[in-house]
Amino acid sequence: MSKLNVVGFVIGIVFFLGLSSCRNNNTEPCDYYEYQFKAKVIALQAYIENGDTLFHIITQFNNSSLSDELQYLEILRKVKPTAAFIRNNRIEIGTTYSGIVNELKSGNCKGLYISFDQKLK
Repeated sequence: MSKLNVVGFVIGIVFFLGLSSCRNNNTEPCDYYEYQFKAKVIALQAYIENGDTLFHIITQFNNSSLSDELQYLEILRKVKPTAAFIRNNRIEIGTTYSGIVNELKSGNCKGLYISFDQKLK
């Protein structure tokens, strides 16, 4: 097979996979509740992971199902908070974050989306 045919074949496979992954198997459109929230840092807990000191940033949300229990900001934001991260973002007990939570009302889609107003570095 020539190099051009191989490239065409690879592009065809990628195109097919892209189209097949876009199929929506939902039987109905999805609808979401939208909640504005404030999340206050109520605790910082250091822990060791692979020899590094990291921090749990524990928050309390005031709205949505996230307010039912304490939330770990590092899980919601998908970060590994080091001491430098905490310092650079001025995170301390009492720091408050805001944003919007979208929770699934009906349909067969992902159940929760969170959008924070603040960026973390």
